[in-house]
Amino acid sequence: MVERWTPALELEEGLGADLAPVSETHLWGTVRDAAGRATCPVRSVLHGVGARGRRLFLNQAAADGSGLRLLPAGGLTARGAPAVVDVEVLRSSTDADGRAWTVRTDGRTLRWDEDSTLRLTGAATSAALVWRLGGDVPVRYRAQVFRVAGTVGDTPVTGFLGLDRVHLLTGAFYRDDPIARNGLLVAMFSFATEWPDGSVESGVVAVGHDGFGYAAIHRPDQPALVTTDVDVDVVRDEGGYWPLRMDVRIAAERWEWIGDAGLRFVDYGGIENPQVDGRFRRVGDAREPVRWFAQGETVPGHGDRPRG
Repeated sequence: MVERWTPALELEEGLGADLAPVSETHLWGTVRDAAGRATCPVRSVLHGVGARGRRLFLNQAAADGSGLRLLPAGGLTARGAPAVVDVEVLRSSTDADGRAWTVRTDGRTLRWDEDSTLRLTGAATSAALVWRLGGDVPVRYRAQVFRVAGTVGDTPVTGFLGLDRVHLLTGAFYRDDPIARNGLLVAMFSFATEWPDGSVESGVVAVGHDGFGYAAIHRPDQPALVTTDVDVDVVRDEGGYWPLRMDVRIAAERWEWIGDAGLRFVDYGGIENPQVDGRFRRVGDAREPVRWFAQGETVPGHGDRPRG
């Protein structure tokens, strides 16, 4: 009998009460300068026994459209020692080599400071989605999107960031969570779209095997759509690696994710879960946004459609 992995969902204002222990923190997104050039900063921190601090990955769109390229400045900030984390602050250790960094959030606002390399501040576009799974290693996953402004180096930028926190049992590591351990994930991304009237639509989507999947769509002047009734069909390039588009069903609504070849994380090499940015919109919605991101991953080895 196939085990079902349908998560329990809830929306959360603020940070909530049961945040510890944190096993992973992921902060990432897309910001653009006045000329429209995109920079995609990524900081992932693994916590717990044996975890080591990771560097800042500062990816910037190449002028020739060949993809995102890693900037050397990302390697100057602190790395090589476990990060210090409490409920509202995540920061580099004083023992780490390199420039200090700090992330502060109360679930409503966010400030990300990487010394002179990057400074971004902003506010949440909506409440966070929290999903939970039981089993031998229970997981609590909190995902939220923030609209931000600030600087990359000396260049003013605006855009969106996703902040994900993964909570596992004390002593558990990220490879222990049931999604990774059972190879469930097909596609996962966060998105936000700002329209010319200043309204913002945002959310998170994941689709996988054996009942795993969820979506939370927040839109102006309407109740949030929160559901586990999701489906996806991933269309890839000729090599079968990079996603070109995804046809997504969320309850009774049809959506489409459209990849941007210039925003592929090509310097990450041939990882099993290629990262890429694009746009996410309802099928037939021809409006042009002023700011957007729809960044995430697919896992080619897990197939292009969910099973079960």
